[in-house]
Amino acid sequence: MVNGTALQLDLVNTLPSSGAFLVLGGSLGRLPILGGEIVPGAPHATIAGTTDAQGVMTWQLPGWEALPSGTPVWFQAVIPDVGAVQNLAMSNALRFTRP
Repeated sequence: MVNGTALQLDLVNTLPSSGAFLVLGGSLGRLPILGGEIVPGAPHATIAGTTDAQGVMTWQLPGWEALPSGTPVWFQAVIPDVGAVQNLAMSNALRFTRP
């Protein structure tokens, strides 16, 4: 990561034209919910959006350089999906540590 650039996260291979949520957390939470696990823990934020016609969604997250060096942030996408367990699909979680 270079200061002044946005952190980009891409969600791929998901339902086309579907709602999706990016969950961000400042700690490791591992909350069991609806047959899955929400990995990001408190404090957290959620960003809503919609996948495109190919089932892709991109989040651009500017301002990450404001975090102190060494700060971890966990990310995970959650997608409503009638074909998934309990109608909710969850991506793998990612951990970013501010350089």
